[in-house]
Amino acid sequence: MEFLMGAVAIVVAALSIIAWHFICRRSSSPLNWPVVGMMPALLWNIDNIYNYATKLVVDNGGTFKFRGPWMTRDNFFEVVTSNPANLEYILKKDFANFPSGPYVKDVFYDIFGDGLFTADDELWKRQRKAVAMALSSATFRDRNLFVLHKIVQEKLLPALRLAKEKKAEIDLQDILLRFNFDSICMSVLGRDSCCLGDDILPEISIARIFHQAVELCTYRAMLPPVIWKFMRFLNVGFEKKLCKTSAIIGEFAAEMIEARIKEIEAEGGLSGDILSNFIEMEADERRSPSQKLLQGLILSVFLAGLDTSSSALSWFFWLVSTHPNVEEKIVSEITQILKSKPLINNNKNEMGFLDLKDLRGMNYLQAALSESMRLFPPVPVIYREATKKTSCRMVPN
Repeated sequence: MEFLMGAVAIVVAALSIIAWHFICRRSSSPLNWPVVGMMPALLWNIDNIYNYATKLVVDNGGTFKFRGPWMTRDNFFEVVTSNPANLEYILKKDFANFPSGPYVKDVFYDIFGDGLFTADDELWKRQRKAVAMALSSATFRDRNLFVLHKIVQEKLLPALRLAKEKKAEIDLQDILLRFNFDSICMSVLGRDSCCLGDDILPEISIARIFHQAVELCTYRAMLPPVIWKFMRFLNVGFEKKLCKTSAIIGEFAAEMIEARIKEIEAEGGLSGDILSNFIEMEADERRSPSQKLLQGLILSVFLAGLDTSSSALSWFFWLVSTHPNVEEKIVSEITQILKSKPLINNNKNEMGFLDLKDLRGMNYLQAALSESMRLFPPVPVIYREATKKTSCRMVPN
C-alpha cells in the first residue's frame, strides 16, 4: 500500500512539474508533447489565438514548425510563416504547387462543395475567371455602387438613426455583417436577403447562420478527422448544429439561384454578374453546371466579401473612435467631396450619389483603411498545401 501511494505521489509530482513547465515556459516555440504534439498550447490560447500565433511567428524569426497530434494529418508538422519572401513564393512564384488542398475541401465541403473556396486546378480556374470578368466589368462596378448607395440610404442609416433615437446599444459588427450580406446578395444575385430591416433587425438572420456555419467548420480543423467524422456519423455535438445550419444555407442559396436563373431567362440574356458569367462560360464549353456547383460558387463569393468586410470595417470604426484627429481628417475629406453633390429631394439626410471618381479622391480615407487592415488583417491566415517537393527553403525573416 505504501509503495502504491509513493508511486501515485511520484506521478502527481511529475505531472505537476510538466504542467508548471508548460505554463511558465519561455521558449520561442510551444512544448511538443507526446501523442498530442503542440495542440495543448493552441487550445490554451484559443481565446487569443491570433495574437498568440503572431507572437510565435515573431519569436521564431518569421517561420516555425507546428507539430499536431498523433493520428492526424499534422502528425509530422506544418510550416507557419509570415516571411514576405516565403509568401511571395507560395502565393505567386509557385502558386500551382500550393493549392488549398484536399484537407480544406474535406473540412468545408458541407457548405461550399466544389465552389471557388475549396476547388483546385481547372475547376478553380473556371470559377475564378467568371469572378474576375464580373469584377473588371464597368457595368458590374457601377451596379455595385448603386446597390451600396441604396442599401446605405434605405436600410443602414435608418437602422442607426433608430438606435440613436431609442438610445439603444447595437453590435456594430453584427450590423455590418447584415449590411454586407444584403449588399452581396443584391450585387451577385439581384435579390434582397432582408438581413437588415428598415427599422428592425431579424432575430436570426441568414447572415448570422452563415457566419456560424463557417465557424463550426473551423472546429473540424482543430480535431483529428477521425473524431469529427465520427461525430458527424452519429450526428452529435457541433456536427449536429453544422448539419442544420448548412442545410438552411443550402436551401437559401438554391432558392436565390433558381429565382435569378428564371429572371435571366425572362430577360432573354445575361447581365454580366458572377452567376451569369459562369453559366455562360460553362455553356460555351458545352457543360451544364450542377445546382451544387452553383451554390458552392455563390457561397464562396459570400465568404470572400462577408466576414472579411464586416471585420475590417468593425476594426476600422473602433480605431477611428480612439483617434479623434484621424476622424476629423476623414470627415473633412468626405465633406469637401459631398459639397459638390446635390442633395436628394433637398433632404440633408440623403447624400448625393458617390461615383468611382469621388472614391478615388478620398486619399486619406484609403490610407486609414489600409493602415487598419495592416494592424488587424481581415484574413489573418491562409492555408496552402504543397502537392510536391519544393525548392523553396522556408527561411526566417
